[in-house]
Amino acid sequence: MASNEDIAAAVNIARRMCDRARLEVGSALDSGTLRRALNCRVDALGRDVEAILSVPHYWAIYYHDGRGEIRAKEGKVLVWFASIEDDPRVNTTGHPVRITDRQKLRLSKAQFKRLRKAGKLIVAKRSGPARGKPFYEVLRGFGGRVSDIAIPEIDKLILNGLRKDGTLRVKGTIDIVL
Repeated sequence: MASNEDIAAAVNIARRMCDRARLEVGSALDSGTLRRALNCRVDALGRDVEAILSVPHYWAIYYHDGRGEIRAKEGKVLVWFASIEDDPRVNTTGHPVRITDRQKLRLSKAQFKRLRKAGKLIVAKRSGPARGKPFYEVLRGFGGRVSDIAIPEIDKLILNGLRKDGTLRVKGTIDIVL
């Protein structure tokens, strides 16, 4: 059975590695909203230590992976703001995190015409496809870039387990999942 000290050390390693991953992913993100929302959680369940790097926004997957073409329903059109800065729904409440956070916007005919004439609205029968911006790709080869975190901590664990007679005390193992 792994000791509490061993688990605490593993949690420390996982937290530091997750923080490093958050920095690397954040540097690859063009979206300030997603960069600020990157969340690192470390859980210790028995002898397993798990580090999870996530973004809560429902639309992050479309940003990362891209999306296919979107077509308007028969007799309808798609309408969106040419620039996110012009969208009052985002400027008052921020980017939606959950799908239920999305707000509908009702424009009067006069508002619609004014915004369209000013080039602030895009009206189309279809949109798409959109290429993704795979920000998690920066983590390829990540294990080789965190040896400066993991190796000293693992060395400390081993040195703490050395006995005066030169034998090594090993109470258990800990799995770190990133």
